[in-house]
Amino acid sequence: MSTNVQLRPKPERWKVTTAWIIAALSVGFFLPWAIAVHRGRPATAIFLLNFFSPATLFLSWPVALVLALSKKGSLAESIALDAADRLP
Repeated sequence: MSTNVQLRPKPERWKVTTAWIIAALSVGFFLPWAIAVHRGRPATAIFLLNFFSPATLFLSWPVALVLALSKKGSLAESIALDAADRLP
C-alpha cells in the first residue's frame, strides 16, 4: 500500500527570517505575511493586501491572516480571496 503525500517545498530561510523581523518591527501589522512566508502560502498577495490597504486595517488584516493560516484549496482560502477581491 502506497500513499501519495505531496510535501510543500520548504521556504528559503532568509525569506522566513526577513518576514519575521519585519513583522516584529511593525508590531504585528505584517504578521499575516510572516505566517504566509513561513507556511509557503501566496506571500506576495498577502503582503500587498497588508501594504496597500492600511485604511481598511480592520477588514484587510483579518482577511490576510485567514488566508495565511488556511490550507490550500480550503473554504477559508476561497472566502478570504473573495473578500480580498471586494476591497477598494
